Parts: sequence; structure tokens; C-alpha cells
Amino acid sequence: MRRVSIFHPEHRLKALLARPGGITAAHAVARAHERLEAISVRCLAGLDDKIDALAETFAPAGSTPRHVLSAEASEIFAVAALFAATDIARAAASLCDLLMFADEADAGAGPALSAATANPLYLGAVAVHIDALRRLRRPERGGDETGREQIVAGLVEVVRKFVGPEHARAEELCAPRAAPAWVL
Repeated sequence: MRRVSIFHPEHRLKALLARPGGITAAHAVARAHERLEAISVRCLAGLDDKIDALAETFAPAGSTPRHVLSAEASEIFAVAALFAATDIARAAASLCDLLMFADEADAGAGPALSAATANPLYLGAVAVHIDALRRLRRPERGGDETGREQIVAGLVEVVRKFVGPEHARAEELCAPRAAPAWVL
């Protein structure tokens, strides 16, 4: 019979919080926010590359697996949501909903999108989402706050028509949430 040993790694932050004279939770959270701010410009600039990659993957002339497009849109959502680019996050979440929940009969697309088999309206909806992501990423092209809000609201409405309101989750995913009590 083998002997089981359990290893508990030491957590540096936990040790600092527990040590007398160590840092407070509020100070640790503040430092984390500072570090995120330091990398935010570089990460948000990377969104341009991700959006371009999504557009190249979509290329309507070929056949693109929907799960690949969905994964790329999810990456855009994750970065945008992390750095509070809410309108971009909502647009990417809306595209994810469109790709994941569109009924194959309505979309005319099986697991892959192909210009030959997919419903042209569905392909157009995907293309509009990608164009909107580009516009929202560039403030000079996306307009003022009201214009950006109208773009996202239009995307959400398009998705509701294809997948139904029960699956259009972009608003829910990107709704502001109160900070946990321990952060304050």
C-alpha cells in the first residue's frame, strides 16, 4: 500500500496578510489594480490583432468552424471585460451568443460556416459583429458614447432575432456588479 502525502504550497499573499505588520487586503488589491493598469494599454492594443485574426478566420469564401470563431470572440470578450472596455466586451459576448446558440436550421450552418450553405442573413450578422468590434476599438470610428451604445444595442437586437431572448446573454454578462465587501 502506498503512502499518500499531501502538499500544501505556501501562498505568499496569505503569509503577508497574516504576518504582523504585513500588508492589508485593501493594499494588496490596490497593488493588483496598479499592476493591471501597467499592462492595460499593451493588452488593449492586442485587441486589434485579435479582431483582425477573427476577421481573417471568418473569411466568408471558406468554411470556418463556428467553435473556432466562438473561441476567438471569447478571447476578445475576456480581455475587454478585464480592462473595462465594456462596449467591446458586450459586442464580443453578443457575437459569442450568435455563434453558440443560433439554431442550425435558422443559420443554415452546421458546425462550420460556409458561404455555400449558410443563411446569408446569418453570415451578414456575423460580419456586422466583426465590423462593429473594429469600430468600437477605434473611438474615432465608433462615435461618441451614445453612438457606441446604439451600435451595441443593435448587435444585441440582431442576436435576439437569431437565437431568442433567452440566449442573448451579452447584457447579463457585462452588467456592472458591486465590488465584494472585502475589497472595500
